Amino acid sequence: MSWFTRDKRKKLPATEIAANLFQAFVVDDAVVPEMYETPPDFAAKFIEQHRLYREAAVTFVLGNQASKEEPYRQVLDAFDLFIFPHDPIASGSQKLDDLRTAVDGLDQLVRANENGASIAWASDWFKRIGVEQCNPLVLFQFSYWWKINYITISKVVNEIFRPK
Repeated sequence: MSWFTRDKRKKLPATEIAANLFQAFVVDDAVVPEMYETPPDFAAKFIEQHRLYREAAVTFVLGNQASKEEPYRQVLDAFDLFIFPHDPIASGSQKLDDLRTAVDGLDQLVRANENGASIAWASDWFKRIGVEQCNPLVLFQFSYWWKINYITISKVVNEIFRPK
């Protein structure tokens, strides 16, 4: 079923939109741990956690939109097929818990208004992977990246792929 369109001539199915979002914001948007002074011993944890949060960012935006406009539900459902294991019993429930935690964390970051809240969020993110990141510039840059990422995904979902 397709109700999303870039122009009057081409309609895109929800699965294609989900695939494009996954490719652009999860696969192609990978970040190098060294950019944030992550020790080499923690690089694998950084990469894994960062990917989870990239998946969560798209899920967060699509979930917000799906709660307002039903057509986005199919895009969210299609996106879920890219991020959840094919055997949901084995590891799906843990992945779902991890994704919910990441979505909640991003929600806190997006809503953070107090001075230092974004830096505290970034510090907590690093602590979850075992890194005590104390450089305020690195923490600010990291939280800023996530806010810009959220805004970019929101614009793509809200402006480019509008329901007909």
